[in-house]
Amino acid sequence: MVWRRETTAVSSLKKAMSCIPVCSKGSSLRIAPERAQASHVIVVSSMSEAYGVPRIRVGRRTTTDPSLQETFIAAKGQISTSGSILGELVAEQILVRRDEVLPKTEAGMRHRRDSIDA
Repeated sequence: MVWRRETTAVSSLKKAMSCIPVCSKGSSLRIAPERAQASHVIVVSSMSEAYGVPRIRVGRRTTTDPSLQETFIAAKGQISTSGSILGELVAEQILVRRDEVLPKTEAGMRHRRDSIDA
């Protein structure tokens, strides 16, 4: 997790240089949750990283900036990423059922981690 001091520095840099920080939820660089909601932050993740779903090659970009959201939506129609329609449908169902899926996924991950530690 990037601590408050570092995220404040990133925010200041953005204002000074008009840049948009991007971080992956699966990376070692994690932005504090309250900073991730800032309009100049783009969070990038994949279903594999965020939900522990193998073989679903679906990623996402999220931002609270409405104009960037529109840009992302417009770009999706113009960019071919060799995504699978089936993968997107599976990802959608995982998101709809995330309150059911996440506890099971996290329990499985904890079990595997604990067996390695044992």
